[in-house]
Amino acid sequence: KQNYTLLLQKIREKLDAAGTTDNKKYLLTIASGAGPTYVANTELGNMAKYLDWINIMTYDFNGGWQTINAHNAPLYADPAATAAGVPNADTF
Repeated sequence: KQNYTLLLQKIREKLDAAGTTDNKKYLLTIASGAGPTYVANTELGNMAKYLDWINIMTYDFNGGWQTINAHNAPLYADPAATAAGVPNADTF
């Protein structure tokens, strides 16, 4: 959990140093998961200090790992699809 944050911090330091040498601004971005497991296992608040942009991947809420069929990126909760037991984008 903390190692990813430390890695981003070190990359940010190196990019800033290179930018000073090159007189450029280098962006550091990530594509972030949106599910509860990803959020619980990362330090998004701390990571944000080192990032210029966070792309939140709001898909794959449902998939082949389930025993039912459901939309892979539901925008809103569907009362008829409660069996999926998966949050929707509106939850986050």
